[in-house]
Amino acid sequence: MRDAILGIVPRDWDICTSAAPRETAAIFEKRGYKVIETGPAYGTVSVIIDGERMEITTFRSDGEYSDNRRPDSVSFVRDIFTDLARRDFTMNAMAYNGGLTDPFGGVRDISARLIRCVGDPGARFREDALRIMRAVRFASELGFHIEDETRNALFENAPLLKNIAVERISAELNKLLTGKHAYETLTEYRAALLHAIPELPESLPLIERAVARDTRQRRDVAFPVSALNNNHNHLTVRLALVFKGLGGEGAATALRRLRYPRSVVREVSYRISRGDVFGTLPRLADLALRGGDLVALGLKGPEIGKMLESLLDRVITGELPNERDALLKAAEITSVR
Repeated sequence: MRDAILGIVPRDWDICTSAAPRETAAIFEKRGYKVIETGPAYGTVSVIIDGERMEITTFRSDGEYSDNRRPDSVSFVRDIFTDLARRDFTMNAMAYNGGLTDPFGGVRDISARLIRCVGDPGARFREDALRIMRAVRFASELGFHIEDETRNALFENAPLLKNIAVERISAELNKLLTGKHAYETLTEYRAALLHAIPELPESLPLIERAVARDTRQRRDVAFPVSALNNNHNHLTVRLALVFKGLGGEGAATALRRLRYPRSVVREVSYRISRGDVFGTLPRLADLALRGGDLVALGLKGPEIGKMLESLLDRVITGELPNERDALLKAAEITSVR
């Protein structure tokens, strides 16, 4: 509902029902639809309709959260109000069924551009510490302010972020960094985020370099920008802007700790090492070597692709020059091993 009220096309819809999981499954099975019990412990069943997977979850009340992430138990309930009361923020605690159900003032807070927890913010963050990252991420994406009581509880409970899986942290960081207000948000909430991402720099760059498109003099000029809030939305560019103070290898170490894919680590490290955050990265097609050259060395099938990827890695990190003879020699040495 949040995105619909904001005039944003929703990426997905949460479908909820008062029917118990088994009741939901029986209704659709009776009509010949394929039903998958996706998360029976949490009341979710998936129904395949016209080739699309629809997840339907029963209204529920959550038990204790001993791990600061997921409830130890859930109880299925029949009323929507109890279900909405367990949600994170008021803007996410609304429902529609022929009319809007908004018991916690979600529309009011969206109009005021506020992020406010449902109920006691300290309790919400202690239940699921990932909500701290989500609050900051929404601030970056939407340009909303975090309401004072919620903000205070966010900083107070930030140490709980250490209990959250790094894959979850990096997923939220990606959305935060590609938000329109990433610079201001990172600056304001850095002290909280440090509990999850200790590699964050003390300050973010306000000055970047760019080539002046001046027909009279093509030269490098400095211009004042909040680098993260410009039009360079590519994730690896923004990661490089944030972590460039660590150097290429230091940034790679930080990103590996956060379980980023190898390709992302490679690109960010390259951008930082070459001192050109916004530059174009070499691709496999740019290598001064082709698969046919590797066939002559005796490599076959998947071995060829793996070798080309390995050589590209070494070119990007500066270990090898992108020259045919050097690449052939390196491939030959590696294949012998």
